[in-house]
Amino acid sequence: MTDPGKTHRDLLPDDLCPYLVMKQTLTHGLDDPVDDGRDFPGDGYYWCQLSCHDIGPDDEVVDPSTCRQGRACYASPAS
Repeated sequence: MTDPGKTHRDLLPDDLCPYLVMKQTLTHGLDDPVDDGRDFPGDGYYWCQLSCHDIGPDDEVVDPSTCRQGRACYASPAS
């Protein structure tokens, strides 16, 4: 069962790389409700601001599950 109060912002990992961009933030907003069982925010369209592609500077796929601390091209979010 889906949490009726969950939003895309609630699904953002705490350590998400700040260079990850998602279509959701350009077409809607992070505060839109999530009405399905997804584990990550957005609609599946992600890209990196460093590479300007869906493949990061380390030649790996860009998405919220992989663009996190420990990845070679990861940049720590500003404090």
